[in-house]
Amino acid sequence: MKLIYDTGSDQMLVEGRDCKDCLGNRYDPNTSSYYREVSPIIKGIQYGNIIHVRSKPVEDEVCLQAFQYCMTPTPF
Repeated sequence: MKLIYDTGSDQMLVEGRDCKDCLGNRYDPNTSSYYREVSPIIKGIQYGNIIHVRSKPVEDEVCLQAFQYCMTPTPF
């Protein structure tokens, strides 16, 4: 999955497997042994006036393949 780093935010958003409007690759927590739900509460996040998302806080291993570096566990 390719991501764009947004250094103007403290959030990391990843399109999940249950997203019906998402295109391309989606995150599937069943493929990871590090996945854990941080909270069952789904929260709304707003970026400016245009982008509104619903998100469930989780944590999992995040790897930067270009640098061969992994962070375990990382909340997103």
